[in-house]
Amino acid sequence: MSTWIFQGNPTKFNVDDYLLDNDKIWWSIRQEHLAKHIQLNEEVFIWRSDGGNRGSGGIVARTLVTTLPQEYTNDNESANYWYADISGDTYLAVELKVLEVKVTNGIKSSFLKANHLLKELPILRLRNNTNYLLEENMGTYLSSIWKEGLSKKTIAVNADDVTILKSNFHQAMMNITEQTKKFGYNPTRFKKMLLADGGHFVAKKLLSSKTVSDGFSVLWENNALDLSVEAVVLQKEFRILFTAEELEIAEKRLSEFGYQVEEEELLGELELDRSIASDIEAELAEDGHGIEGKLKYYFGKRYERDSKNRKKAIKEHGINCYACGFNFEEVYGERGKDFIEVHHINPLSTLEEAVEINPETDLVPLCANCHRMIHRRKDDVLKIKELKEILRNTKG
Repeated sequence: MSTWIFQGNPTKFNVDDYLLDNDKIWWSIRQEHLAKHIQLNEEVFIWRSDGGNRGSGGIVARTLVTTLPQEYTNDNESANYWYADISGDTYLAVELKVLEVKVTNGIKSSFLKANHLLKELPILRLRNNTNYLLEENMGTYLSSIWKEGLSKKTIAVNADDVTILKSNFHQAMMNITEQTKKFGYNPTRFKKMLLADGGHFVAKKLLSSKTVSDGFSVLWENNALDLSVEAVVLQKEFRILFTAEELEIAEKRLSEFGYQVEEEELLGELELDRSIASDIEAELAEDGHGIEGKLKYYFGKRYERDSKNRKKAIKEHGINCYACGFNFEEVYGERGKDFIEVHHINPLSTLEEAVEINPETDLVPLCANCHRMIHRRKDDVLKIKELKEILRNTKG
């Protein structure tokens, strides 16, 4: 029996009330290639995404599959939980029996990211999917942690994980004392504190102070606040070691001194830039085009694709095919990481002059197969909705 994670976005529908009000619920299968693997009585954990409230995401319920995937049409009752009018919409879904709900004290994403095994959960790498099939060892471990936490108010990190995290944090703090030597600063007193009390204790002590340390001021003067204790504290793997108040203090101090605290990204910026640049070059070469010039001819006039637009589209919509749900990394592993083609909803070949592209509304990710099918007839370019209809009909 497999274990699954199904994700819901609280900005689009009321995840908490849907779980609390109903013994049985329906959940969409957006990654349709996984539908054939879903079996009756399999365990499904419900993941509520951050929804704009950073750090709030995580597992909030455990359910069991009670029907195989089938076409489902929203009735008025289920539609009431959505913030947009989706009554009458039909999509592939399964019915789930709700077993336990912990909307306020489930398993936080911060815990999972710090866990030696669960940090590899696919939802932590590919955050825009709805359906995730877990490896057997991950599923078993996650189930045991959930059950252990049912009798507790919160699910805490186990002692071994805390020890490892604190050790890693201490080493990161010690690394600061070496890196600052590059611009002539040797924080001798700070290093003695670390050796005497440990990095975690020292960091908490510094965060409790009403003013920044002398070392912080030196780092600011040398434009090196990325080497500050506050910056290390805010690294995502170490956040779980500190309270929300301590994290807020660290972030506020850095912001006040002009250091931009970056939010977590879907993909690494540099890695994504390189992948996109390589993908575009390959596509242009395949079409027989060079890379110079603004106007191209391919089934009529079209404008050169912009890597910045593609990057924004991927960060907005994810790297799953908008039509069939295909994900290249899930099938091809590392070879397929970050790869997806981008489709302009209004074909560029129809434009007579330059326009400003809005990646959120004008661009969607498509796998190569679906993209080809949309453009197969130069005088009959399909809409996404039409292609989805074709896929639905052929699957019978």
